[in-house]
Amino acid sequence: MKRATKIIESAYGSIESAPAAVRAVIAYAAQSPRLEFGNYGDARAYRSESARITRQLHSVESAARRAAFARVDDDDVIKASKYAYSGRMEVSRSAAGGFDIDYCTGQYWPTEYRRAAECVLIEAARIAYARAAYIGANQV
Repeated sequence: MKRATKIIESAYGSIESAPAAVRAVIAYAAQSPRLEFGNYGDARAYRSESARITRQLHSVESAARRAAFARVDDDDVIKASKYAYSGRMEVSRSAAGGFDIDYCTGQYWPTEYRRAAECVLIEAARIAYARAAYIGANQV
């Protein structure tokens, strides 16, 4: 959770100011990739993949800043999750009042789940920008 807290605070200033759905997506992206060394031929390939996955987390942080600037809300994230990254990361409201994230893996979860989170946040920002432009264009 420390990684998620750092990303949220860098984008929003405080955890409380970030929408709950954004916090859920970032927390999902910040979890450990749980790479299995046995899936790689040698240590060099393993370290290379690990470094690439770490860079993906930095991309999630950039997407979180974009979402903060666009003033993304929970509904934007839910809508974005239906389309971004082929809809593989679904964000929905839970019965407990929070948000659930269901992810459908394409090939290898450790290499793609952070990219999916990044895409959801970028699409949510695009939706928020479009909403703001529509509201601005229709004000009298």
